[in-house]
Order: sequence, then structure tokens, then C-alpha cells
Amino acid sequence: MNLYDHSHFAIAVKLDSSGKKIWEYKGMEYSRFQSISLKSDGRCVATGNNMDEDFGMNIMVVQLNKNGKE
Repeated sequence: MNLYDHSHFAIAVKLDSSGKKIWEYKGMEYSRFQSISLKSDGRCVATGNNMDEDFGMNIMVVQLNKNGKE
């Protein structure tokens, strides 16, 4: 039995001042961000949760550098 009826992914996107995409980060399946904070040095810290069949809901904290890499 599948516990999930659809897929969803946490996504963070950095845009420049004209709205052009600089980078995009896509999290694992069944994840979502609830808060994203941009730091003065260009890093981005995102918090949220993800789901899996073994452990249920898990807390997720992702730190991305100024280029959108973990």
C-alpha cells in the first residue's frame, strides 16, 4: 500500500533583480520547505520536513551556498 497519493519536492530558487533564475535546488521526493532564510554572506538556510514509509515525518534542515549547492 502506498502511503502517499502524489509526489512533491521542496524547491528553492534564487532569482536576480530582473527575475532571471540564477540557480534552483530540488529536494528529495515527499519533502517541503516551510521557511527559507537568506544570510548576509549569500548562503541560504531552509527548514521543513520530508516523509518516508519507515519513519514517517522527519525534520529537514538544508544549508545551500551562494551557488545553490549543499
